[in-house]
This record gives sequence, structure tokens and C-alpha cells, in this order.
Amino acid sequence: MIKREVIEVFNKISKEYKRVRKENDHVKRISKWKRYGLALDEGCGPGTNSATLVENVKFYVALDISFGMTREAKYEIKTMQWKADSVVADATFLPFKNEIFDLLVAIAIFHHLPKDDVKTALGEVRRVLKKSGITIFTFWNIRVVKESKILERKENLFYIAWRSSDKKILKRPYFSYTLKELEEMIKENFTFYDIFISQNVVCVGMRE
Repeated sequence: MIKREVIEVFNKISKEYKRVRKENDHVKRISKWKRYGLALDEGCGPGTNSATLVENVKFYVALDISFGMTREAKYEIKTMQWKADSVVADATFLPFKNEIFDLLVAIAIFHHLPKDDVKTALGEVRRVLKKSGITIFTFWNIRVVKESKILERKENLFYIAWRSSDKKILKRPYFSYTLKELEEMIKENFTFYDIFISQNVVCVGMRE
């Protein structure tokens, strides 16, 4: 099962992940647009974007399906004494009430999901986002996937290599989607949206 594979590999690399990942520039920009109330960071990892997000929100929630990643984010939250909390949860079933978040970011997580799960996860984003709320999420650019070290491929599912600190090669599952596929999934959930290309495919959306 792909979801279990994702959990297992990110649990294994959680302690070393932050040293090779930096804050996302798009999150930096959007977090400064205004002062937000409640923000959700889906796929928070070890807290890669936490410091950026907490600057302009009243309360911040870090969420990841990986216990290892959430543990690292929780440690940073506690160390920095931020007004924040962390939760282990699945993007396809968010444990929150409807329409409560002013800002929701999901950086580089949905491309770990098969298409039906992406649709469900985007529906969950829409459900928990306020009508005036803003979301930003990214997918790996297909070109970037194809230029990576591919260990295995099954149609649009790629297993990308990760060399761990103990020199082991681990397999990370990624699904590749065309711009047309992404736009079709996004417009089902967001009245206003924009898609632009950088190293990743970046999507910004509002419910209405």
C-alpha cells in the first residue's frame, strides 16, 4: 500500500530531513500577505516552514502523516514556545471542523497520493478552509521527477532514491500528474485559483 510506504520512508528520514530542505519561498510570500487567524501546515515535515508561518498567524497547526516528522515539528514548537500544536493525521481525512482555517499550506505532499486520494485531499482542503481563506500547495514538476534518480517506475508512479545518512538507499513514492490533470482536480474545489510553474507546480486557491 502506497500510503504505508510513504509513512515508513519518512519516519526513517525524519531526523535528517530538515538539513536538506529549506523554507519554501512561495510560503514566505503568501504568509506575509496579511495577518492570519488559524493556519494549517499539511505535510509539515520536521517543521520546515514553521518559523515562517508562525510570524503572521495567531495560531499554527502542524500536521503530518509521519509520526517521525510530526515528532520533529513538535520538538521545535516546544523549544520555540510558539502558539502552535501538532497532530498526526491523513490528508484524506482531516480531523477538523468545517471552515476553520484562514490559511492552509500543503507543500510537496499531494504528489505522494494516487489520483483518487488527491481528489479527496483537495476536497478536505476546501472543507476546512474558510470561504475567505487562502490555500497554497505544490506538486513536483514532471520534469524534476524524470531528472531525479528513479529506482523503479510503474506507469505514473515513480520511486525516487533517497540516500540516508547511513548510506542506505531508500525508495520514496511519487506520482506524476500533467497540468491538465491538476487543473481538472483543482477547479472542482476552488472557484478562484492560479497555477504557475517553477521547480514545482505551485497552486494557489480560494474557495470563493
